[in-house]
Amino acid sequence: MKSRTYQLESRAYASPNYVKSEQFVFQGPLPRRLSAEQFADAISQQFQPLYYGAAYIPGNPDFPAKWIWFRDKEVDRSTLPKPGIRYFRKKFELKNPSEIEKAELLITADHSFQLFLNEERIGSGNDWRKVKRISLNAEDFARENIIAVQAENEGSLPNPAGVLLALKFSYQNGKKEILYSDRDWLCTDSLAEDHWTSYAFSDEKWEKVVARSSNHYWGKLLDFSFEERLLEGTFLRASLVQQDPFLKTLGRPSRENVATDREEETTMLQALMLSNDNFLHRGIEEAATRIQKEMKERKELIEYVFTSALGRMPTEGEEEKLYEYLNANPSPEEIEDLIWSVILLPEFQYH
Repeated sequence: MKSRTYQLESRAYASPNYVKSEQFVFQGPLPRRLSAEQFADAISQQFQPLYYGAAYIPGNPDFPAKWIWFRDKEVDRSTLPKPGIRYFRKKFELKNPSEIEKAELLITADHSFQLFLNEERIGSGNDWRKVKRISLNAEDFARENIIAVQAENEGSLPNPAGVLLALKFSYQNGKKEILYSDRDWLCTDSLAEDHWTSYAFSDEKWEKVVARSSNHYWGKLLDFSFEERLLEGTFLRASLVQQDPFLKTLGRPSRENVATDREEETTMLQALMLSNDNFLHRGIEEAATRIQKEMKERKELIEYVFTSALGRMPTEGEEEKLYEYLNANPSPEEIEDLIWSVILLPEFQYH
């Protein structure tokens, strides 16, 4: 890798036939387009993670917690969850709550939630990709306890929804105990009485939840774990996620079929995906919002985007053009345009 031959810059040769001919003289490697996974990883590493749920995480055993939700029905058949608020309860007893050394709770929900422990509101969230981590003490528990969750499925049409929760107790004698969201939880889509977050509330008419595995829709969340994060400081690589329209369009093959090579020619569908796709736009939008908060000066922002994406400073011509386009204090929308224009450059997409 330290040799001059290995470190030669890539070269565009006259034609593929020349490369295969006996007259070919190696002057540097052929430029190759980033694969779908490499392109997604490059954006995730330098700007904003694109993926949060994996189909597989190396070294991470299956977690017993399930995504739970109310069972919506039509003509006695289960349907996709309808938009609206749903309510969830789980009673549990502790033999020696005073001997709890510490307790840690993990929760997330699609789309949003409010969490109650023994009638006290202790947390909320509105982004299923971001796991809420809550530390609790022995004083927060009694012999008889109740966890209650108010969750909302947003949107105008039925769509996937769920609550994912785990509560781990560590006792002074070294023992550990974990409570998960599972099929034993109760839920309802309407409330006839107040005080539904109390242990004494009668939930006899509530229904059992429907429980789904992590891979059903959301994948295994990297942060939903009590252990030290396996990939601390990194991002979820695209090779570990389920096939999706973004990766498929950019050329990731189906794993049901063996593929020994990939098409490297850009298609019209790929061009449309990179120009208009909501998935990519959301990642760029989140990156721009973060960068705008961290960097106020135009020069610093331009240099950051270029060094992150291309590994070099902008040329005088590039800087001059960007100074004409960007305001002195660029808006998130302007930063989005800057990131988008740089990641579509052949310099970014080829190596």
